[in-house]
Amino acid sequence: MRTRFCVVFMVVLYIFLSELAFADTEMELLLELLAKKGVITEEEIKSLKAEVKRKMIERQRDALELKLGKEVRFKVSGFGQVRYQYSENAVDDFDVSRARIKINGKLGDRISLFSQLDTTLDNILCDYWIQFDYSRYISLRVGQFCIPFGWQTPISPYNLLTVDYSQVISNLNGGGDLRDQGLMFSGEVGYLNYVLAVTNGEGRNESDENDQKAFVGRVGLRPIKGFEWGVSGYYGDRGQTRYTRKRIGTDIRYNYGVLLLQGEYIHSDDDTINTAIESESHTLPGEGYFIEVGYKIIPTIQPVMKYDVWDPDVKGNYGKTVIYGVGLNWYFAKQSKLQAIYEIKREEHNEIDNDVFIVQLGVNF
Repeated sequence: MRTRFCVVFMVVLYIFLSELAFADTEMELLLELLAKKGVITEEEIKSLKAEVKRKMIERQRDALELKLGKEVRFKVSGFGQVRYQYSENAVDDFDVSRARIKINGKLGDRISLFSQLDTTLDNILCDYWIQFDYSRYISLRVGQFCIPFGWQTPISPYNLLTVDYSQVISNLNGGGDLRDQGLMFSGEVGYLNYVLAVTNGEGRNESDENDQKAFVGRVGLRPIKGFEWGVSGYYGDRGQTRYTRKRIGTDIRYNYGVLLLQGEYIHSDDDTINTAIESESHTLPGEGYFIEVGYKIIPTIQPVMKYDVWDPDVKGNYGKTVIYGVGLNWYFAKQSKLQAIYEIKREEHNEIDNDVFIVQLGVNF
């Protein structure tokens, strides 16, 4: 009875001292002394440390969570990315590429809301939407959100396998994760998952300039664990002159243990493709695709490679650009990572020396 009381007392004392931020070495000495005196066993020490660690993690997660009663709660999170870039034909540069703050809200079991700000932008609002989860088969989201086209477009920049979005995504979306205002349906049925949206078609924080809406969606198939294949489509007008965007795409992703393989192909028949040729008003058939591979040689070290192709006009008027990338991701902490990549760029027309080396630090909280 006395031994059991001592064990319970030491559990309470250990947690109390942890709250007071005692040094780890002092904790270890205390536990070693108790073990020598036979008050606590080695197995109980291991169990105690694991339980305290779990509790501390839970409390850290709850530190930025505000609960308003049993049914309403809000949580603040975010991430930041700082990079250094060396280019053959540009000035070496340190840059805060992204600094985002997110607010997640739960209003009961079925209603949620989400807001995201990027403080590096002049117009800082990225997302604001409210979602109603009716069942696993159907959910409804309304507001401003990332459009559900392809695999890479909806991905947060923090979760990219390599430092940047692929060329086709960056050029067609104007930088990466394209957003728009409207409503979106999503759900799962067996091995299938779907996302369908109706939006203004004008982009982030822009009002509609015509009576036509944009229709975009993706259907994915997950026949086995770790594998997914998807097809996507986009059709819509933008601007008062109603430039039309017509896009189709397919993507594939396979994640098996330490191996990650993913790729995507997109064909576009947009009235304008990108800012480099914005003066063109006729339809240009563009296409792009990429393949990325990552392999974790140990849980924290992941070499990566990518092959990235973009052609703004498959008729050959502008020429394609090919990027060969080799890099390394270092997951040195649970919510932090360091990414480095060297990209060799080859232009079909007007070859220039523009290879680039990028190192990016990302911290997620």
